[in-house]
Amino acid sequence: MPLADYFSAPDDEAALAVPRTEGGPTRTGHDPVRLRGVDPVLALVRLEAAVTGCGHEEAGARPCGGQVLSDPQDGPPFVVAVTDTPREALAHAGEDDLACAAAQWRASGEPPASPRRPRAAPSRP
Repeated sequence: MPLADYFSAPDDEAALAVPRTEGGPTRTGHDPVRLRGVDPVLALVRLEAAVTGCGHEEAGARPCGGQVLSDPQDGPPFVVAVTDTPREALAHAGEDDLACAAAQWRASGEPPASPRRPRAAPSRP
């Protein structure tokens, strides 16, 4: 499985602009986490299950989960969407919630590799 950069963007349009920019997410200020061997669609389903408390089947059945936003005919790199459900759960999660979700995600069978640099946990609004 190839190396992938995982990053957040404010909206789909901004995310789709990243692969077209030389230097990718680092150059555009998106603070990526570089992982190898983590299938993005499967990882997003497992992440959603961990942060929302739903089952893997429910997370995988939601519309748009792991949807490829970029045109597959353009070839890699591809941009894959995160649904609103895990995005909102992550945005409102406290440190304990994130630690619990990380433990559940790790136990789900496809833990993320070590990121290049640690990420700060979002605080509750």
